[in-house]
Amino acid sequence: MLDAHQLDPKQPTDTVRLCHESCALLDAGTMTDGLRTITEFIEDNPREFVVLLIENSDNFNGAVMAKNFDASGITRYAYHKQPADAWPTLAALLDDNKRVMVLFDRLDGRTAPW
Repeated sequence: MLDAHQLDPKQPTDTVRLCHESCALLDAGTMTDGLRTITEFIEDNPREFVVLLIENSDNFNGAVMAKNFDASGITRYAYHKQPADAWPTLAALLDDNKRVMVLFDRLDGRTAPW
C-alpha cells in the first residue's frame, strides 16, 4: 500500500510523494523512486507478482500518476484490464510478463491508462 501525497498541500505540485498521513510525519521520497525500487525487484525476480494499492490522498490526476509510473519503468509490467475482459489467471499474467496489478482508491479514469 502506497500513500500518495503533496509535500505541502498548501502549495500543490505534480510531484507525488510517498508519505504516511502527511509528509511532515514520514516522507519516503518520490513515487517515481519508490516505484523504481519495485521495478528492480520485479526485474530481479522473474516469477514474482506484486499488487499495489495506491491511496491517492491528495487526488492526483491520472496523467500525473502515469508520468510517475512511466518514469519508474514499471508500466511495462503493469496489467491493464479492459472492462469487458475476463480476469486472467495468475499463470497467464506471469507468462505475459504482466506482473504488477495496480489498484487506486480514487483516480480520474479519463486521464489515466488504467
